[in-house]
Amino acid sequence: MKSKCNVWEGLRSQSRRRFLTHSSAAVLTIAAGAVLPKSVKAAQWVAPTTSAELSELDAISFYTDSSEHSGLGLDQVDFETPTDEANYLAHVMFQNMMKHNFRIHHGGLSDEIGGAVEPNDDVLAMHDNQQSVSDVYARYQTYFDDYMAEYISQYLQYGYKGQENVDVNDRLAYNSWDMIKAHANIDLAEKGETFKQIIDELYAIATNYCQNNALGQYKQNASYWLDELIAYYQQDSTLESLLNDCAVNDNADNRFNIAVQKVNATSAKIRTLNIAADRPKTEDALRDIERVLFGTVINGVAFSLRWGSESDQYSVLANEENFFAVARILQNNESSTQSQFWQQFFSNNGGVQTVWNTFKGLGLRDETLGNYATQQALTSQYPELETPVSSQRSMTDIVLSSLTLLLGIGHFTWASATDRDEWDNPVELIGLGAAFIETSLQISYEILATKVTHFLFGKGTPITDEIAKVMSKFSEFLGKLTGRVAKFMNVERRIAESLFLGKVSSLVSKCFVGLAFIAVGIAGWNLGQAIASGDTADIVWASVNFLISGAAFGLAVAALMGSVLAGPLGIVVAIVGIVIAIAQWIFDALRQPEPEPSPIQRYTSDVVQPAGLIHADVGQYICRAKTYMSKTSFRPFDVKTMNTSWDGLPSIEDNETRTHLGAMVSSPKTERTYYFGGNFDAPEYGWTDSFFRDGFTDSFDYDHWNPYTHIDECTIACESVNKNNANQAVFLCRDSSYQNTLYHTDGIEVAPQRDDAIQLQDSRAQDILDIVAVHQQQSCIFIVVCEDKHVYQIKDGLVSLITDDFTDGYPDDDFPSLTLVCTGEMVSIFYTLKLDGVAEEDRRLYQTIIERDSDGNFTQVRLLQDMPLPEDSLSIGLNIVGHYSPPEGDRDGRHEFILVSQNRYKRFGAIEPKQQTQGDGKALRLFGGVEFHAPDSGFYGFYKNTFMPR
Repeated sequence: MKSKCNVWEGLRSQSRRRFLTHSSAAVLTIAAGAVLPKSVKAAQWVAPTTSAELSELDAISFYTDSSEHSGLGLDQVDFETPTDEANYLAHVMFQNMMKHNFRIHHGGLSDEIGGAVEPNDDVLAMHDNQQSVSDVYARYQTYFDDYMAEYISQYLQYGYKGQENVDVNDRLAYNSWDMIKAHANIDLAEKGETFKQIIDELYAIATNYCQNNALGQYKQNASYWLDELIAYYQQDSTLESLLNDCAVNDNADNRFNIAVQKVNATSAKIRTLNIAADRPKTEDALRDIERVLFGTVINGVAFSLRWGSESDQYSVLANEENFFAVARILQNNESSTQSQFWQQFFSNNGGVQTVWNTFKGLGLRDETLGNYATQQALTSQYPELETPVSSQRSMTDIVLSSLTLLLGIGHFTWASATDRDEWDNPVELIGLGAAFIETSLQISYEILATKVTHFLFGKGTPITDEIAKVMSKFSEFLGKLTGRVAKFMNVERRIAESLFLGKVSSLVSKCFVGLAFIAVGIAGWNLGQAIASGDTADIVWASVNFLISGAAFGLAVAALMGSVLAGPLGIVVAIVGIVIAIAQWIFDALRQPEPEPSPIQRYTSDVVQPAGLIHADVGQYICRAKTYMSKTSFRPFDVKTMNTSWDGLPSIEDNETRTHLGAMVSSPKTERTYYFGGNFDAPEYGWTDSFFRDGFTDSFDYDHWNPYTHIDECTIACESVNKNNANQAVFLCRDSSYQNTLYHTDGIEVAPQRDDAIQLQDSRAQDILDIVAVHQQQSCIFIVVCEDKHVYQIKDGLVSLITDDFTDGYPDDDFPSLTLVCTGEMVSIFYTLKLDGVAEEDRRLYQTIIERDSDGNFTQVRLLQDMPLPEDSLSIGLNIVGHYSPPEGDRDGRHEFILVSQNRYKRFGAIEPKQQTQGDGKALRLFGGVEFHAPDSGFYGFYKNTFMPR
C-alpha cells in the first residue's frame, strides 16, 4: 500500500507540463512495476490480433448484463438492463480518483472514516497500455482539488441516509451540510469541458477491461480506424440502414432500442479511438458526427409516422400547412435538378392543393410514411415517382423518400417541438433544402440529420431564445410521454396515438425511453458548450431537467446505467445532473461500508465548512411531535439541522389537542401566531418570537372577534401580506352539518361573516383539498386546489379558474397525499396518485408548479418533476413544507422543501438562476439535499403556515 501511495505522490508533485512531456513508456513502467498488480495485468491485457476489419470494429459493443472484475476488487454487479460496462467502469474510476484526492489532503480523516471514502488502489492502477488512471489524475488534479468537498460529502450522504442509529451530534452535523449547494456545484462542474474530458479518457481506459479488449487492436492504429469509422457513418447507405432500424413500432424484437444502443456505442468508439489517435479530431468534428447519428434516429422516427386522417387532429393528413411547406422546399432547394423535377411534378398534377387532396383520398390512414403500401399507393397514383432504389431500403425509392421523409420530419418536429399552432412551420426553419444533392434526385441523409439536430438542440453556442424554446418543447414532449404521467391520457399521449401505430404504452418502453435518453445527451452537451463559451441566454434547465426527472430516469437508478445510456455520448447526460444519480447507483451497487460516525463532526469543521457548504440558518417551523415520555407538544423544526431529538428542544405542551395542521398561522404582519382550529369564537394567539417559551398567551374576546354564528369549526386558515404590507385572510370553515364554506376577510384578525363567503366557479367548498397564500405581490393572493382537479386564484377577493385539471389527464380524483406550498413567486402542488397496477413502493411524488404571468396572475401551470418517494415511505400522509430564499449577491434564489414520511426526512430544492431566457415560466435546476432516517421520532406533522424566518 505504501508503494502505491508513493507513486501517486510522485506523479502529483510533477508540474503538468513536465508530466505531459514525460516519457509515456517510463510512466507505464513505473505503473506496471509499482502500482498495477501482476494478476490484473495478466488477466486484463489481451494481445491485439492482426485481423482487424471495419465490420468487426462496427460490431463491437460493451453492453452486458453484468460486470465482475475480481482482480480489481470489484464484485459482480447485475444490471437490470443491458449496460455499457465501460461506462460503469469509468465512473468507478472517477469515484476512486476523488477518494484518492481526499486521502492526499486529509489522510487522517480518510483513515478514520474508513470504507465509504477509502479508494480502491487496484482501480487506481487501471490502464490501457497507452495511458493510466494516474495519468488522467495528474492532468486534471485541479478539478479533483476544486470539487473534492462536494463529491466526498455526496458519498458520505449516500451512506448516511441508510443508517438508523446515528449519534445526535453526528446527525446534526450531517444535516447541516448544504447538499443542495453541493449538488449544484457538482452540476455546474459537470457541465464543463474538463469533466467531459476526464470521463472520455477514463472510458477509453475502461475499454481495455471489456469484451476481452476487443477494441485494443484498433487503438494501436487509432487514426486510421477513426477515419474509417467516421467515413462509414457519413455514407448515405449506412445512414439509410440506421434510419430503417429506427422505425417506431411495438414489435417484440426491440429493434429501436438496439439501434439506439448502436448509436451510442458508435459514438463511444469514435471518441475512444480519438483519444488514442496521433491525429485526433477536434471536438467540433466529433460532435458533428454525433449530430448526424442522433438526427438519423429522429428521421427514422419521423419516417414511422402513420398518415392518419384529416379529422385526426395531430396526424400527418390533418397538417396541411406542413405539406405546403414541404412542397415549397421540394420546388425551391439547393439542387436545380430536384427543384425542376418537383416543379414539373406539381404542375403536371394540378398543383400542390390538388396533390394534397389526392393524398387524403388514397386510404392510407393506418399505413406509415415509409412502408411498402405507401410506396405502392403513391407510385400507382403518380408513376413518375417510381424510380429504382438501392436494395437496402426496398420500402421506398429515392424520389418518393424526398417527399415522404421531409413530410415526416416536418410533422414530427411540429408535433413534438412547437406550440402546435397552425402557423408553426419547422420545415422551413430547419433548412431542409440544403440536403438536396445537385445534379441528382437524391437527398443527403447526413445533411438532413445534421439539420434536424441543429433545429432541435442548436449548434452548441449561442443558444438563442428560439432554440431554447424548441429544446424545451421537445424535452417536455418526451418527458411527459415517457414519465409516470404517461399512465393516463395527457396531450402528449394523444399526439403519440395519432402519430404512430401500436399501443402507446408499448411504444414508450420500446422506443421513446431510448429516444429520451439520447435526447438528454445531445441537449446536455449543447447546453454545456454554450455555458463554457460564456453565453448567458442559455438557461433552459426547466424542461431538460423535467425530461430527466419525468422520463424513464425516474423508474429506477439502476435503469440509468442501462437501456441506452452509453459511453461518452451517454455520459454527457451528466451535464444536466444525471451523474449524481449514477454516482449513487455505483455507491450502492458496490455495497460500500457505512462511514464510521465518530469523525463526522471533524469532517464538517475541516472540510465542509471551509468549502462554504454549511446550510444557512434560515428559520424554523412549528411541528407537532410526541416523545415516549411526554405528551403531544409543539416543537421547533429547524431547517438547517432538522433536529428530531425532541427532548433537547423547547417544547410547549398541546393540552388542547390542536390537530388541524392547516389552521395555525404565523403572521409576518402582526408577528403573532394564531390557532383557529379550536374554539372559533375565541381563537388563541401568542407572540411568534417567544412562542416556544410562552406558547399561546391570549385569545380574542367578543368585541374583537365575532364570527358568523353558523361557523362551527375552521380547518384551514391562511394570511396573504402584499408588497404594501396590507393583509387579507381566507378561512375554510364547517357548520354543524359538516358542510364547508370558504370565507375571505380583510385581515387575519377580521372574523368572517356571512357576506364574506365566496364561491368557486365550478367546484364546491366541500371539494377543497388545500389552500396556500402568496406573499409580497401587488395584490393579496391565495391559491386553492380541489378534489375535482380544479385550481383557483383568489386575488383581492376575486375568484378565477387557473386550470380545470392540474394533473394533465389523471382519470381519478383520489390523491393519497396532496399539499400546496408557496415559495416566493412559485406555488407547488405536491401530490401522489393512486394508479392501477403500480405497487406502493413504485409510486412517485409529483410536483406541479403554478407561476405568474406578466399581469401578476398565477396562470402558468406545468409539471416540474416527478420523483421517487423516500425509501420505505408510503404515498399517503406525506408532510411537505417549503420556503424561499431570494437571490443575494452572487447567490441564486432558492426554493427549498422538506418532506417527512413515516420516519424518513428529506430536504431538497431548486436553484433559480438569476439569468433567465425568455419564455413561459422560470428555469429551475433541481437538486436533492439531505435525506435520513430517524426511528420512532414521534413526528406528527408540520403546521405548514408557521415558518419563522431568522
